Amino acid sequence: MKLAILLDIDVVVDICTERHPFAGQAMNAIEAVLSSGGTVYLLAGALQKYYSQIAIELQLQADMEGVPSGRDRSSCLARTMLHSLEKRYQWLSTLAVDCNLSGSPDHEDDLFINAANRYKGLILILTRNGSLLQRCTYAITPQAFTLQRSENPPLTIPFLDLKTPQIELHQELESAFDRVLNSGWYILGSEVAAFEEEFAFYCGVRYCIGVGNGLEALHLILRALEIGVGDEVIVPANTYIATWLAVSYAGATPVPVEPDIKTYNIDPLLIERFITPRTKAILVVHLYGQPADMDPIMAIARRHNLRVIEDAAQAHGARYKGKRVGSMGDAAG
Repeated sequence: MKLAILLDIDVVVDICTERHPFAGQAMNAIEAVLSSGGTVYLLAGALQKYYSQIAIELQLQADMEGVPSGRDRSSCLARTMLHSLEKRYQWLSTLAVDCNLSGSPDHEDDLFINAANRYKGLILILTRNGSLLQRCTYAITPQAFTLQRSENPPLTIPFLDLKTPQIELHQELESAFDRVLNSGWYILGSEVAAFEEEFAFYCGVRYCIGVGNGLEALHLILRALEIGVGDEVIVPANTYIATWLAVSYAGATPVPVEPDIKTYNIDPLLIERFITPRTKAILVVHLYGQPADMDPIMAIARRHNLRVIEDAAQAHGARYKGKRVGSMGDAAG
Protein backbone atom coordinates (compact mmCIF):
# COMPACT_ATOMS: atom_id res chain seq x y z
CA MET A 1 0.00 0.00 0.00
CA LYS A 2 1.46 3.36 -1.05
CA LEU A 3 1.83 6.16 1.48
CA ALA A 4 -0.35 9.24 1.23
CA ILE A 5 -0.37 12.33 3.45
CA LEU A 6 -2.55 15.42 3.60
CA LEU A 7 -0.79 18.64 4.62
CA ASP A 8 -2.55 20.62 7.33
CA ILE A 9 -2.50 24.43 7.26
CA ASP A 10 0.22 24.84 9.88
CA VAL A 11 2.54 22.43 8.02
CA VAL A 12 2.05 24.29 4.73
CA VAL A 13 2.84 27.57 6.50
CA ASP A 14 5.95 26.00 8.07
CA ILE A 15 7.22 24.93 4.65
CA CYS A 16 6.46 28.17 2.82
CA THR A 17 7.87 30.46 5.50
CA GLU A 18 10.76 28.13 6.43
CA ARG A 19 9.92 28.12 10.13
CA HIS A 20 12.74 26.39 12.02
CA PRO A 21 12.80 23.52 12.93
CA PHE A 22 9.32 22.67 11.71
CA ALA A 23 9.93 23.22 8.01
CA GLY A 24 12.79 20.70 8.01
CA GLN A 25 10.74 18.12 9.90
CA ALA A 26 7.86 18.49 7.46
CA MET A 27 10.13 18.18 4.41
CA ASN A 28 11.73 15.01 5.83
CA ALA A 29 8.28 13.43 6.13
CA ILE A 30 7.27 14.57 2.65
CA GLU A 31 10.49 13.24 1.13
CA ALA A 32 9.89 9.86 2.78
CA VAL A 33 6.47 9.67 1.16
CA LEU A 34 7.56 10.80 -2.30
CA SER A 35 10.65 8.55 -2.36
CA SER A 36 8.44 5.53 -1.70
CA GLY A 37 6.15 6.42 -4.60
CA GLY A 38 3.45 7.88 -2.37
CA THR A 39 1.32 10.99 -2.78
CA VAL A 40 1.27 14.32 -0.97
CA TYR A 41 -2.06 16.18 -0.91
CA LEU A 42 -3.30 19.69 -0.25
CA LEU A 43 -6.96 20.04 0.75
CA ALA A 44 -9.03 21.91 -1.84
CA GLY A 45 -11.49 23.17 0.77
CA ALA A 46 -8.67 24.84 2.70
CA LEU A 47 -7.24 26.78 -0.24
CA GLN A 48 -8.22 30.22 1.06
CA LYS A 49 -7.00 29.39 4.56
CA TYR A 50 -3.64 28.16 3.24
CA TYR A 51 -3.22 31.41 1.34
CA SER A 52 -4.30 33.77 4.13
CA GLN A 53 -2.20 32.07 6.83
CA ILE A 54 0.93 32.09 4.66
CA ALA A 55 0.42 35.81 3.99
CA ILE A 56 -0.12 36.57 7.69
CA GLU A 57 3.04 34.68 8.72
CA LEU A 58 5.11 36.40 6.02
CA GLN A 59 3.90 39.78 7.24
CA LEU A 60 4.72 38.88 10.87
CA GLN A 61 8.22 37.77 9.91
CA ALA A 62 8.80 40.98 7.97
CA ASP A 63 7.59 43.09 10.89
CA MET A 64 9.85 41.23 13.37
CA GLU A 65 12.86 41.68 11.12
CA GLY A 66 12.07 45.35 10.52
CA VAL A 67 11.80 44.80 6.78
CA PRO A 68 9.40 47.18 5.03
CA SER A 69 6.70 44.96 3.52
CA GLY A 70 3.14 45.93 2.82
CA ARG A 71 0.22 43.55 2.86
CA ASP A 72 0.07 43.52 -0.93
CA ARG A 73 3.63 42.23 -1.15
CA SER A 74 2.97 39.51 1.47
CA SER A 75 -0.20 38.46 -0.34
CA CYS A 76 1.56 38.30 -3.69
CA LEU A 77 4.40 36.26 -2.22
CA ALA A 78 1.90 33.90 -0.53
CA ARG A 79 0.17 33.28 -3.86
CA THR A 80 3.50 32.50 -5.50
CA MET A 81 4.48 30.04 -2.77
CA LEU A 82 1.13 28.26 -2.87
CA HIS A 83 1.35 28.02 -6.65
CA SER A 84 4.77 26.41 -6.26
CA LEU A 85 3.30 23.77 -3.91
CA GLU A 86 0.52 23.07 -6.42
CA LYS A 87 3.12 22.05 -8.98
CA ARG A 88 4.70 19.52 -6.62
CA TYR A 89 1.70 18.08 -4.79
CA GLN A 90 -1.89 17.14 -5.62
CA TRP A 91 -5.21 18.58 -4.54
CA LEU A 92 -7.57 16.37 -2.52
CA SER A 93 -11.18 17.23 -3.26
CA THR A 94 -13.50 18.50 -0.55
CA LEU A 95 -16.99 17.01 -0.77
CA ALA A 96 -20.22 18.59 0.38
CA VAL A 97 -20.44 16.04 3.18
CA ASP A 98 -17.07 17.27 4.51
CA CYS A 99 -18.59 20.72 4.98
CA ASN A 100 -21.55 19.50 7.03
CA LEU A 101 -20.10 20.97 10.19
CA SER A 102 -23.29 21.67 12.17
CA GLY A 103 -22.01 24.95 13.58
CA SER A 104 -18.68 23.52 14.72
CA PRO A 105 -16.19 26.16 15.94
CA ASP A 106 -13.27 24.22 14.45
CA HIS A 107 -14.30 24.67 10.82
CA GLU A 108 -10.91 23.96 9.22
CA ASP A 109 -10.10 21.06 11.54
CA ASP A 110 -13.40 19.41 10.67
CA LEU A 111 -12.72 19.73 6.95
CA PHE A 112 -9.44 17.83 7.35
CA ILE A 113 -10.90 15.23 9.73
CA ASN A 114 -13.88 14.48 7.48
CA ALA A 115 -11.64 14.22 4.42
CA ALA A 116 -9.28 11.78 6.20
CA ASN A 117 -12.18 9.72 7.56
CA ARG A 118 -13.44 9.20 4.02
CA TYR A 119 -10.26 7.25 3.25
CA LYS A 120 -10.24 5.28 6.52
CA GLY A 121 -6.52 5.50 7.24
CA LEU A 122 -5.26 5.41 3.65
CA ILE A 123 -4.39 9.10 3.96
CA LEU A 124 -2.74 10.54 7.09
CA ILE A 125 -2.98 14.20 8.08
CA LEU A 126 0.44 15.73 8.67
CA THR A 127 -0.04 18.40 11.33
CA ARG A 128 1.29 20.16 14.44
CA ASN A 129 -2.21 21.21 15.48
CA GLY A 130 -2.75 19.83 19.00
CA SER A 131 -6.53 19.82 18.72
CA LEU A 132 -6.41 17.97 15.43
CA LEU A 133 -3.97 15.41 16.81
CA GLN A 134 -6.31 14.73 19.74
CA ARG A 135 -9.49 14.52 17.69
CA CYS A 136 -8.37 12.53 14.65
CA THR A 137 -6.97 8.99 14.68
CA TYR A 138 -5.37 9.61 11.29
CA ALA A 139 -3.44 12.76 12.32
CA ILE A 140 0.31 12.59 13.02
CA THR A 141 3.15 15.06 13.50
CA PRO A 142 5.97 15.22 10.93
CA GLN A 143 8.46 14.14 13.59
CA ALA A 144 6.39 11.13 14.65
CA PHE A 145 5.79 10.14 11.03
CA THR A 146 9.51 10.17 10.20
CA LEU A 147 10.40 8.28 13.40
CA GLN A 148 7.72 5.68 12.70
CA ARG A 149 9.09 5.16 9.20
CA SER A 150 12.67 4.75 10.44
CA GLU A 151 11.66 2.22 13.12
CA ASN A 152 9.35 0.29 10.77
CA PRO A 153 10.83 0.53 7.27
CA PRO A 154 8.39 -0.60 4.56
CA LEU A 155 8.61 -4.24 3.61
CA THR A 156 9.40 -4.52 -0.07
CA ILE A 157 7.67 -7.46 -1.73
CA PRO A 158 8.54 -8.09 -5.39
CA PHE A 159 5.56 -7.68 -7.68
CA LEU A 160 6.41 -10.93 -9.45
CA ASP A 161 9.02 -13.37 -8.13
CA LEU A 162 9.63 -16.09 -10.70
CA LYS A 163 12.99 -17.14 -9.30
CA THR A 164 12.28 -18.38 -5.77
CA PRO A 165 9.60 -20.97 -6.65
CA GLN A 166 12.03 -22.67 -9.05
CA ILE A 167 14.94 -23.09 -6.63
CA GLU A 168 13.91 -26.50 -5.29
CA LEU A 169 13.18 -27.71 -8.85
CA HIS A 170 16.34 -26.30 -10.38
CA GLN A 171 18.23 -29.57 -10.90
CA GLU A 172 15.16 -31.37 -12.24
CA LEU A 173 14.42 -28.54 -14.67
CA GLU A 174 18.01 -28.35 -15.85
CA SER A 175 18.03 -32.09 -16.47
CA ALA A 176 14.82 -31.85 -18.51
CA PHE A 177 16.22 -28.96 -20.58
CA ASP A 178 19.35 -30.98 -21.32
CA ARG A 179 17.33 -34.01 -22.42
CA VAL A 180 15.24 -31.95 -24.83
CA LEU A 181 18.16 -29.98 -26.26
CA ASN A 182 20.31 -33.07 -26.69
CA SER A 183 17.48 -35.00 -28.35
CA GLY A 184 17.00 -32.36 -31.05
CA TRP A 185 13.24 -33.03 -30.85
CA TYR A 186 11.48 -29.83 -29.80
CA ILE A 187 7.87 -30.47 -30.87
CA LEU A 188 5.80 -33.38 -29.52
CA GLY A 189 7.93 -36.51 -29.04
CA SER A 190 8.58 -38.58 -25.95
CA GLU A 191 8.82 -35.64 -23.51
CA VAL A 192 5.34 -34.38 -24.42
CA ALA A 193 3.93 -37.92 -24.33
CA ALA A 194 5.40 -38.43 -20.85
CA PHE A 195 3.95 -35.12 -19.69
CA GLU A 196 0.49 -35.97 -21.03
CA GLU A 197 0.46 -39.31 -19.23
CA GLU A 198 1.78 -37.91 -15.93
CA PHE A 199 -0.46 -34.84 -15.92
CA ALA A 200 -3.57 -36.90 -16.67
CA PHE A 201 -2.73 -39.12 -13.69
CA TYR A 202 -2.08 -36.06 -11.50
CA CYS A 203 -5.45 -34.52 -12.40
CA GLY A 204 -7.33 -37.79 -12.00
CA VAL A 205 -8.52 -37.98 -15.62
CA ARG A 206 -8.07 -40.51 -18.43
CA TYR A 207 -6.57 -38.25 -21.09
CA CYS A 208 -4.37 -35.18 -21.46
CA ILE A 209 -3.34 -33.51 -24.73
CA GLY A 210 -0.50 -30.97 -24.78
CA VAL A 211 -1.07 -27.79 -26.84
CA GLY A 212 0.67 -24.45 -27.16
CA ASN A 213 -1.17 -22.47 -24.48
CA GLY A 214 -4.37 -22.17 -22.46
CA LEU A 215 -6.20 -20.10 -25.08
CA GLU A 216 -5.56 -22.79 -27.70
CA ALA A 217 -6.77 -25.46 -25.29
CA LEU A 218 -10.10 -23.72 -24.67
CA HIS A 219 -10.57 -22.86 -28.35
CA LEU A 220 -9.93 -26.46 -29.45
CA ILE A 221 -12.32 -27.80 -26.79
CA LEU A 222 -15.10 -25.53 -28.08
CA ARG A 223 -14.45 -26.63 -31.66
CA ALA A 224 -14.40 -30.29 -30.64
CA LEU A 225 -17.80 -29.80 -28.98
CA GLU A 226 -19.04 -28.19 -32.24
CA ILE A 227 -19.77 -24.87 -30.54
CA GLY A 228 -19.55 -21.97 -32.97
CA VAL A 229 -21.44 -19.29 -34.87
CA GLY A 230 -24.89 -18.60 -33.46
CA ASP A 231 -24.14 -20.29 -30.14
CA GLU A 232 -23.73 -18.70 -26.71
CA VAL A 233 -21.34 -19.69 -23.94
CA ILE A 234 -21.77 -18.60 -20.30
CA VAL A 235 -18.48 -17.09 -19.03
CA PRO A 236 -17.40 -15.30 -15.84
CA ALA A 237 -17.44 -11.51 -16.05
CA ASN A 238 -14.27 -11.54 -13.92
CA THR A 239 -11.53 -13.53 -15.67
CA TYR A 240 -8.45 -13.26 -17.84
CA ILE A 241 -9.29 -12.19 -21.41
CA ALA A 242 -8.27 -15.55 -22.92
CA THR A 243 -11.47 -17.12 -21.56
CA TRP A 244 -13.62 -14.78 -23.64
CA LEU A 245 -11.27 -14.86 -26.65
CA ALA A 246 -11.56 -18.65 -26.91
CA VAL A 247 -15.34 -18.29 -27.30
CA SER A 248 -14.99 -15.47 -29.83
CA TYR A 249 -12.38 -17.38 -31.85
CA ALA A 250 -14.81 -20.29 -32.08
CA GLY A 251 -17.42 -17.90 -33.52
CA ALA A 252 -19.73 -18.11 -30.51
CA THR A 253 -20.86 -15.29 -28.22
CA PRO A 254 -19.54 -15.00 -24.64
CA VAL A 255 -22.32 -14.19 -22.15
CA PRO A 256 -20.82 -12.75 -18.92
CA VAL A 257 -22.13 -13.61 -15.45
CA GLU A 258 -21.02 -11.61 -12.41
CA PRO A 259 -18.83 -13.22 -9.70
CA ASP A 260 -19.59 -14.25 -6.15
CA ILE A 261 -18.08 -11.40 -4.11
CA LYS A 262 -16.69 -13.89 -1.56
CA THR A 263 -14.61 -15.87 -4.09
CA TYR A 264 -14.54 -13.74 -7.27
CA ASN A 265 -15.44 -16.90 -9.19
CA ILE A 266 -18.65 -17.12 -11.24
CA ASP A 267 -21.76 -16.99 -9.04
CA PRO A 268 -23.84 -20.16 -9.60
CA LEU A 269 -26.97 -18.38 -8.33
CA LEU A 270 -26.88 -15.98 -11.29
CA ILE A 271 -26.18 -18.42 -14.13
CA GLU A 272 -29.69 -19.66 -15.00
CA ARG A 273 -31.12 -16.21 -15.70
CA PHE A 274 -28.63 -15.89 -18.61
CA ILE A 275 -29.38 -19.25 -20.23
CA THR A 276 -31.25 -19.02 -23.57
CA PRO A 277 -32.12 -21.52 -26.31
CA ARG A 278 -28.77 -20.59 -27.91
CA THR A 279 -26.69 -21.46 -24.83
CA LYS A 280 -24.47 -24.48 -25.42
CA ALA A 281 -21.97 -24.48 -22.56
CA ILE A 282 -20.83 -22.98 -19.26
CA LEU A 283 -17.13 -22.08 -19.28
CA VAL A 284 -16.09 -22.10 -15.62
CA VAL A 285 -12.87 -20.40 -14.48
CA HIS A 286 -11.08 -21.45 -11.28
CA LEU A 287 -9.56 -18.08 -10.47
CA TYR A 288 -6.58 -17.22 -8.24
CA GLY A 289 -5.99 -20.87 -7.34
CA GLN A 290 -9.50 -21.16 -5.90
CA PRO A 291 -11.97 -23.69 -7.37
CA ALA A 292 -15.37 -22.46 -8.48
CA ASP A 293 -18.42 -23.96 -6.76
CA MET A 294 -18.84 -26.89 -9.14
CA ASP A 295 -21.73 -28.89 -7.63
CA PRO A 296 -24.48 -26.32 -8.34
CA ILE A 297 -22.90 -25.48 -11.72
CA MET A 298 -22.91 -29.14 -12.78
CA ALA A 299 -26.53 -29.45 -11.59
CA ILE A 300 -27.54 -26.43 -13.72
CA ALA A 301 -25.74 -27.92 -16.72
CA ARG A 302 -27.58 -31.24 -16.32
CA ARG A 303 -30.97 -29.50 -16.05
CA HIS A 304 -30.38 -27.55 -19.25
CA ASN A 305 -28.38 -30.18 -21.16
CA LEU A 306 -25.28 -27.95 -21.33
CA ARG A 307 -21.59 -28.78 -21.59
CA VAL A 308 -19.24 -27.68 -18.81
CA ILE A 309 -15.72 -26.55 -19.72
CA GLU A 310 -13.19 -25.78 -17.00
CA ASP A 311 -10.54 -23.07 -17.39
CA ALA A 312 -8.07 -24.28 -14.77
CA ALA A 313 -5.04 -22.30 -15.96
CA GLN A 314 -4.75 -20.44 -12.63
CA ALA A 315 -5.57 -23.37 -10.36
CA HIS A 316 -4.05 -26.64 -11.60
CA GLY A 317 -3.60 -28.87 -8.56
CA ALA A 318 -6.35 -27.26 -6.50
CA ARG A 319 -9.09 -29.57 -5.20
CA TYR A 320 -12.85 -29.20 -4.95
CA LYS A 321 -14.31 -31.67 -2.45
CA GLY A 322 -11.36 -34.00 -3.06
CA LYS A 323 -11.38 -33.75 -6.85
CA ARG A 324 -8.70 -31.91 -8.84
CA VAL A 325 -9.92 -28.96 -10.86
CA GLY A 326 -10.16 -29.95 -14.50
CA SER A 327 -11.63 -33.38 -13.69
CA MET A 328 -15.27 -32.46 -13.16
CA GLY A 329 -16.52 -30.93 -16.42
CA ASP A 330 -16.67 -32.32 -19.95
CA ALA A 331 -13.18 -30.99 -20.68
CA ALA A 332 -10.64 -28.54 -19.24
CA GLY A 333 -7.83 -26.30 -20.39
